[in-house]
Amino acid sequence: MASVACLAEGAIPYPRASSCQTLPLWAEFDKMTHDFFYCKHLNDLIRK
Repeated sequence: MASVACLAEGAIPYPRASSCQTLPLWAEFDKMTHDFFYCKHLNDLIRK
């Protein structure tokens, strides 16, 4: 799951990635989202 298509797994390389001013923001957001859900367990859902 990626917030923007150019960060999706297997995406075609984005030719303007080096000059895209928002790409670092989206990459950080994707990492935060991944890290949040990666540390969750079924038990976390059951407890709430």
